[in-house]
Amino acid sequence: MSLLGIIETLRRNLKAVIAGCVCVLVLVAIADVVRLTTADKHHATSEHAAAPAGEHAVAPATEHATTALATEPPASFHEEESEGGFWAEAYEIAEKTPVFWTLFGFLGCVLIVVVSKSYGHFGVSVKEDYYSE
Repeated sequence: MSLLGIIETLRRNLKAVIAGCVCVLVLVAIADVVRLTTADKHHATSEHAAAPAGEHAVAPATEHATTALATEPPASFHEEESEGGFWAEAYEIAEKTPVFWTLFGFLGCVLIVVVSKSYGHFGVSVKEDYYSE
């Protein structure tokens, strides 16, 4: 099937295409909410699993040292983070808001389509009877 055939098929079934896009958007939003809720639960649980019976639950000293360095940033990191300014706070709010990036991406795509179509109508596209004039 050629590209023009695919475009015509999509144009003829526009309502189904729109319904499919809405369904995908809803599923992505649900997945984002699930990701945020499970991430909160994951951070609340302990990082070390329970040791089998008869074994010590304490890891070697080298593992504790690397784990502490890898998971806990230095005290100065938190001070810099609090001085991040408006954009740092806005980004943190966006990260904690469920479905923000899904809607941001969707609205960005809609904006690109609207701007490109208006750009085409107002100057780039040529009338169909261009050569006959």
